[in-house]
Amino acid sequence: MDVSLTDWLRETANWVFLIIALPTLFGAWKTVTTQNIVRAVLYLVVALAGTAALFLMLGAEFVGWTVVLVYIGAVIILFLIGTMITRAPLGSATPLSQGTNVTRPAALLSAVLFGVIAWGVIDAFDNQMIEPFEPTPTAD
Repeated sequence: MDVSLTDWLRETANWVFLIIALPTLFGAWKTVTTQNIVRAVLYLVVALAGTAALFLMLGAEFVGWTVVLVYIGAVIILFLIGTMITRAPLGSATPLSQGTNVTRPAALLSAVLFGVIAWGVIDAFDNQMIEPFEPTPTAD
């Protein structure tokens, strides 16, 4: 069964997915690009919360709440407290360890690998529709 873009946009679940996925991607991008460690941790909270929301949307309640409790509730707090205790420099004055002679080829390699993986997924699944199913709750 082939799926067109208009068919995909008619599904409410796909809109909910987009509403969750876009802030998750934004948080992940800002986590690795920001110079401030505290902001990076807070952006990581956004990315992990979005990941947990996607797990909850898929019906994997245990995994979703585990992400919330373990990663957001423990690891992120540990990062923030560790940063506050060590009195690490919080400004953006710390230079990166690699120059552009390393980062540009790494970015190019990442883009090529993303293209290869995207091509493989598209080639494997084409326009096949994944049939919806009733989620099985983990607790009754």
